[in-house]
Amino acid sequence: MPEYVFFTDNSSEITPENCANLDIQRVNIGCNFEQSILSNLDDVDEFYAQLSLDNLAKTAAANPAQFMEAFEPVLDGGKDVLYFGLNSALSATFNSSLIAQMELADKYSKRRIVCLDSHCVSGGAGFLANEVANMRLAGESLDSVINHIETTKLNVIHDFSVNGLKYLKAGGRIGHWTAVIGDILQFRPLLYIDDEGRIEQASKERGAKKTFNAMVDKLENNIEDPSGIINIHHGACPDDAAYCAELILNRPALKHAQVSFGPDYRIGHVIGAHVGHGVIAFFYRGHHRGPLPKQV
Repeated sequence: MPEYVFFTDNSSEITPENCANLDIQRVNIGCNFEQSILSNLDDVDEFYAQLSLDNLAKTAAANPAQFMEAFEPVLDGGKDVLYFGLNSALSATFNSSLIAQMELADKYSKRRIVCLDSHCVSGGAGFLANEVANMRLAGESLDSVINHIETTKLNVIHDFSVNGLKYLKAGGRIGHWTAVIGDILQFRPLLYIDDEGRIEQASKERGAKKTFNAMVDKLENNIEDPSGIINIHHGACPDDAAYCAELILNRPALKHAQVSFGPDYRIGHVIGAHVGHGVIAFFYRGHHRGPLPKQV
């Protein structure tokens, strides 16, 4: 086993069971509701139950002390550290990891503490984390894994659509009247994570089915390997996830795709607090983030 330990955070949507199976260590980003505290950060059922009561959630970035507490036992044991998780464009968590790195550098000058900006979020970070964990378990060196992350992370595609604009408005992503009008007209924006890790809008459709078909259209024309992995993460809407999986597999070009969408693919509190119930997200390896170039 290579002499380094891989860390991510709980925004990556990797369950504790899968973290154990893949030997991934995790730093937690917290969550408070307006009227209560989510004491068990892995209780996805309770998180969505509270949202159903209009109990808005707020997340708290992991702080440097959390990273130092997580990293030090590994460094004391003579191993190096590798961390990536929620990207720097969306959270102060990555910056906290860099502060911890600087604080520990002199004390552990013979060890490597590598903190990388993933430019990913949610199941996209989880997609990359699964690859990295399996590379590590297969004996790949730290440098080999770093090279894989840095050269391929922008090919992890994040396409998603939210069911209503309430949570994006609450988080300051869109204005009040945009949210009101969008909800009245039943617009579902088709969103993506760009190369800098920011949320951008590709288009908007009226109604869920048109939106899901537009997402599959893009996927079909953008995926690197039509028989590759496609993970569908969702905000407590398994029927919509199953519908999207069926749409994908009914496309002749995608009939051999490895599509996953079960209970382990529910979006947790870190991202769920900002997108709410009903979000559908596709994560896969593709050629291009954002809207595809128009054909001429």
